[in-house]
Amino acid sequence: MGNSTISILRRLPSEASRILKLSKKPTRSEFEEVVKITGMGIVVLGATGLIFILIRAFLEGRL
Repeated sequence: MGNSTISILRRLPSEASRILKLSKKPTRSEFEEVVKITGMGIVVLGATGLIFILIRAFLEGRL
């Protein structure tokens, strides 16, 4: 167990370096698309939470 953990930790810097070399900076349109999708996800999660809170309040007679 200890041997495999050490070998993984030794390979980590070279693996991370390889990934960073392959990655690229997103274009402005790619970045804007990611921001829009992330924002929509946050809004959907927030709305879902609000709906659950309202349903729970209604069922408990507080609304």
